[in-house]
Amino acid sequence: MAFNKYYQDELSYLRDMGAEFSRQNPGLSKFLSEEGNDPDVERLFEGVSFLTGRLRQKLDDELPEVTHALLGLLWPHYLRPLPSMSVLEFKPVENALIEGKRIARGEEVQSVEVENTSCRFRSCYDVDIYPIELDQLTSTNQSDGATLTLNFQIEPGAASENLGLDKLRLFLHGDREMHISQGLYLWLFRYLDKLELGVHFRSGEQTRVQLGAKSVTPVGFADDEALLPYTNRSFNGYRLLQEYFSLPEKFLFVDINNLSEHLQAPMIESFSLTFKFNRKFDSQLRLQKGHVRLHCTPIINLFSADADPIRVDHRRQEYMIRPAYEKQEHIELFSIDHVSGSLRGQSKRYHYPAFESFDHEIRSDRDDKQVFFSLKRRLSTLQSGLDSFISFVHVDSRDTVPPTETVSMELTCTNRKLPEVLRAGDIIYPTADSIEFASFRNITRVTNALQPPLRDGLHWQLISQMALHYRSLSRLDSLRTLLACYDFRAFFDRQAERASQQMLEGIQSISTTTRDRIIKGVPVRTLQTKLQLRESKFGAKGIQGESTMFLFASVLNGFFSQYANINAHHELEVEGLDNGEIYRWQIQSGQHFLL
Repeated sequence: MAFNKYYQDELSYLRDMGAEFSRQNPGLSKFLSEEGNDPDVERLFEGVSFLTGRLRQKLDDELPEVTHALLGLLWPHYLRPLPSMSVLEFKPVENALIEGKRIARGEEVQSVEVENTSCRFRSCYDVDIYPIELDQLTSTNQSDGATLTLNFQIEPGAASENLGLDKLRLFLHGDREMHISQGLYLWLFRYLDKLELGVHFRSGEQTRVQLGAKSVTPVGFADDEALLPYTNRSFNGYRLLQEYFSLPEKFLFVDINNLSEHLQAPMIESFSLTFKFNRKFDSQLRLQKGHVRLHCTPIINLFSADADPIRVDHRRQEYMIRPAYEKQEHIELFSIDHVSGSLRGQSKRYHYPAFESFDHEIRSDRDDKQVFFSLKRRLSTLQSGLDSFISFVHVDSRDTVPPTETVSMELTCTNRKLPEVLRAGDIIYPTADSIEFASFRNITRVTNALQPPLRDGLHWQLISQMALHYRSLSRLDSLRTLLACYDFRAFFDRQAERASQQMLEGIQSISTTTRDRIIKGVPVRTLQTKLQLRESKFGAKGIQGESTMFLFASVLNGFFSQYANINAHHELEVEGLDNGEIYRWQIQSGQHFLL
């Protein structure tokens, strides 16, 4: 509960119940019954209400000193705000490219001004941008399945032999028609039989090459494709879940591989990709050219900033962190990246590691044990969001203060809830370091920014999940509880809560078996998870529910493979209870290290 609610409760109680108490006990508190407008008395009432409100808030906070410290050690991502996100599309400037170029992840862009502030975003995928464009999309149904053809035109000034095009990344863009983008994802990874590359030369000659269905691979599951920054202490499987619930479009990217050897010839005018499926397109899957986009990446409202320097004066155990920003209501701390201090008159700077970094060796910098910094977050008493405080501790957890000095901090920040009013097409402005050979705009809505869920009992519920391992996730209630912990939207939005609850009800059963397989001549222990999911619980019946369920199960497949031990493999099998389909994913090696 916000602090102002505690304050109002105490002030109302003091005025209303104070008068009632005075009437019942006139000899004890006659002045409580007197009405007046004395500003000094009102000031006393307000001061008492403020202090007792803080006391009540402290009594209700369920020991954050314990829960936050434990989560900070193992799951620091759970104490961070969830920034706004979107998908950005780059378009090469006309005649600016003659070959492919890479826009590295971390590219910063800006939005139109909101309340005189431009919101800053950074890209999360590497984007290989080429002088090509999607010229035409055609889809047809046949008696034995369906065909999708994408025709790409190479810009006249670009030489095909210099393109360097080996991997083409496509974004399946549905925006407000998510069943179309998710449906196309379902067809590509469940019903694709063949993939054919057609090469068209300026002379009129054509060649066709079979690439095979395995040339199509999913995107978004690798560590270098992370949308949310996680520390080395955090488990990346949880990141996949949190990203799916925050921006499912992040996983609606596909890579078409093995193109370079067929597109290196000179004088290529255009090329086409023909996908042949063994299932007809659903009547609701009406594909158009705009449903497939080139040169896209997810973006997140994160940017670097410095904090106002802190003068350590030995009078306090903790200090509020204030980003060096003109409008404090438009900026909020996401993470502390670096902390250093300097003594007056000395050029040497001292580095303070995070206490949760496990970097607790004894150092000789100051002929004493290393001093660490610790971050605490609390609900703000003055504005929406959180207040952040830094304190300093010794390796043995004793509170301490460094010698009198000035402490500087490098931060990663967000623009709080400011980006929520942005629409598609509002993120269009470059920064001083932006690339010049391409323009850009966001093509999806901007998601709502969310505070870390601090509601009663939730952190204790989350801590109870720390004992989970792969076997314990074979219990249906454990899996549902874990998934619910990472759907932040459901903590703040009633509609999202109902959708989340319905989705969890769609997980009807889970079972795990162990099998020994021979893979490439080597015996391998394989963990097989079988899920029964009801498609209609993931949306409307038909293609909408089935496609949403398939994307959700694909993310679960990535999560389970992260959760499986490093010396084992994992295989996921899903049975759709409404249509009776069996969905299987390729066996993946486990990535969870044993302690």
